[in-house]
Amino acid sequence: FERALFALLLRYEGVSGGGFQAACPPACFRVLRRRLGARMELFASPLNCFWAPFCSAFADVDAPFGSLGSWFGVRPAAGSFELNPPFVEPLVLSLCDHLEALLARADARGRALAFAVVVGANAAARAHAAWRRLTASPYARGAVVVPLHEHGYFEGNQHLVADGASATRLATCDTA
Repeated sequence: FERALFALLLRYEGVSGGGFQAACPPACFRVLRRRLGARMELFASPLNCFWAPFCSAFADVDAPFGSLGSWFGVRPAAGSFELNPPFVEPLVLSLCDHLEALLARADARGRALAFAVVVGANAAARAHAAWRRLTASPYARGAVVVPLHEHGYFEGNQHLVADGASATRLATCDTA
């Protein structure tokens, strides 16, 4: 276990530490479970996941902690899932391609499949093709924008903060 943990921590420190991929706070996950039945994160890390199993960027070091690997390799046929990808437009556009293919397949089979997608939503992000693609999708059911100073993220750096310090940080942009 110690070797696996060392490899995991070294990898994430090498790519900017716990803040590499911040997560929604626990209260958000509880609402997603209660309201949508969501039970799996499709962009997470062992340092910030709320549910296991989860999908993550580094299956080689994350698998011992519950990762199923990249979300792009996962093909759910039904269920409800949370996706909070890094806010990088090419990645979000690829996510849209994968989402729409999965949703079209589920729709054709009469299966219930839902995704709650969390992305940056400041004015600049809302001008990008990724935002338009997400919100204009025939499968989109709505968007809620949470203003910048009204929410935060769980960074997954709890192993680095002093006792009593918060592992959360205020958001740096609006989120939808």
